[in-house]
Amino acid sequence: MLQNSNSYALEWFDIFITRTLPSTPTGTITADFSRNIIEESLHEKEKARIAFFNQVFQAVNEEALRLTVNRFQMAIVRLLDQLHHHPPGHKLETKVISSMQRDLKDLLEIIERSFNKYFDLDQKVPESYIAICKSDVKKKLNGLMNFFVEREQDMDLVAIVETFIKNFISENQRSHVNYREFLYMKNAWEELNNSTLYCEDNLQFPLLIDVLIRINFNGHMFVDYFVNRYSLERILAAESNEERIRVINSIRKSIRQREKIPNLKYRADLPDVIIQIDELLSDEVTTVEVKDGGDIKVQTSLPVPLLGAITRLMKDKGIIVNDNVTKLLEFISLNFTTTKTANISYTHLHSSYYSIDRRIKERLYDILMDLAKKCRSY
Repeated sequence: MLQNSNSYALEWFDIFITRTLPSTPTGTITADFSRNIIEESLHEKEKARIAFFNQVFQAVNEEALRLTVNRFQMAIVRLLDQLHHHPPGHKLETKVISSMQRDLKDLLEIIERSFNKYFDLDQKVPESYIAICKSDVKKKLNGLMNFFVEREQDMDLVAIVETFIKNFISENQRSHVNYREFLYMKNAWEELNNSTLYCEDNLQFPLLIDVLIRINFNGHMFVDYFVNRYSLERILAAESNEERIRVINSIRKSIRQREKIPNLKYRADLPDVIIQIDELLSDEVTTVEVKDGGDIKVQTSLPVPLLGAITRLMKDKGIIVNDNVTKLLEFISLNFTTTKTANISYTHLHSSYYSIDRRIKERLYDILMDLAKKCRSY
C-alpha cells in the first residue's frame, strides 16, 4: 500500500536529532538504549527509502519530481549537519551518532545515484564530507608540493596550485560549499596525487601544466600563466612574425589534443580551460599577422600590466568610450610599445585589463597621485 505522498519520510530522524538527542543528558545513554536506537535507525532508513520512492513515483510531472528529490536531499543534508555539530559525548552516544550518520549518508547516496539528473549540485554538501576531505588534504599537501619541486616544475605555477588548495582547507573558508565545488576538489585532489600522467615520458607540456589541463583548472590565474608566461616566452623567442605564428599554432594544436576528465570543471561560470587558451592564442595570431614594424607607435614607460590597468580605469570611468573592448585592446597592442618590448602581446594586455592584482592597483594609485600633483603645477 502506498504511503501518503505528503508524509515526511524523515520524520523519525528529524525528531530524534532535533529533539531527543539534544535533550538527552551526556552520559545517560545505556547500552540497551544505544542498541535499540541503532536498530531503529536502520529500520527507519528503509522506511524513509520506501516513502521517498513512493513520492517519486507519484510525481505528476518532471518539475514535481525534481522538487521531491531536492527537498529530500536538502532535508538529509540539514540533519547530517546537525549531527556533525552535536557536542562530543560518551562513547555510546558517539556510536549512535555515527550509525545514524551512516544511515543518512546511505539515503543521500541512493538519491544521488538513482536520480542523478535531478540531484542539485548547487546545494550545500554535508559539512562532515568537507571535514573528511580537508583532513586528508592537510595530511598530504606538503608531500604533494615537494613532489612537484622534485620534478622541477615552475615554482610560480606550484604556488598557484598551492594557493587553490590552501583556500579550500583554510579555517576561514565558508562551510557552505556546494556539491559542484566539492566534487571538483575531490576529483582534482585525486588526480593531482595519483595521475597516470606521472608515469608518461613524452608529455608535450611540463608535467603540472598537463595535469591542470586534465582537471580543467579553468581559473584566470592558470590561463594567464599558460598564455602570458609559458606561451609568451616561446613566442618572443622566435625571431620573425612568421616563426611566431608557427610557435603559436603549434601550442594551439597541442593544447587541443589534451584530454580532460569528463564532466569536471573548476569554475562553472567560465569556458573550459582549453577553449579559453585556444581563443586567446588565436587572438595573438591575428595580432601578429597585422603588425607592421614600419608604423609609428606610441612609446610608453608603463609596463603591460599597468597599461592594461589604466586602460580599464579610463574605460570604466567613461574617458574611453569605445564599446568593443577586444578591438580597443588590439589597437593598443598594435600601436603602443613599452620600454621592455616593441611588440605588446595582445593576450598579456587582455589579461592585464581584466585581472588587476593588489600590487598593480597600488602602483596605479601612485601614478595617478603624481599626475594630480603635476596637474596642479600647470
